[in-house]
Amino acid sequence: RALGIQCLGGTGALRIGANLLHQECNKRIAYVTDPTWCNHIGIFKMVGFEVRKFNYWDPTTCGLDWESYKAALMDAPEGSVFVLHGVAHNPTGVDPTKE
Repeated sequence: RALGIQCLGGTGALRIGANLLHQECNKRIAYVTDPTWCNHIGIFKMVGFEVRKFNYWDPTTCGLDWESYKAALMDAPEGSVFVLHGVAHNPTGVDPTKE
């Protein structure tokens, strides 16, 4: 099952989402892309999450590290939260598409 939250803004929206997921949905593990912005890690840790990273950027192709992405999704404990950018991943600019 998947849950999505849409909010305005960046850091504030992430904090609202993290609070909701931790307090109301009892989520405890959050995965963030590597690379990501350091405030993403800090926000989730401040709320009480254990934060884990997964490879997103493949420097050899200058694109998405699809194999690492899939492996992280498959290996994560049930109920884990994944912090994803639907388009224009920041800071790489790589979209998770086949192309």
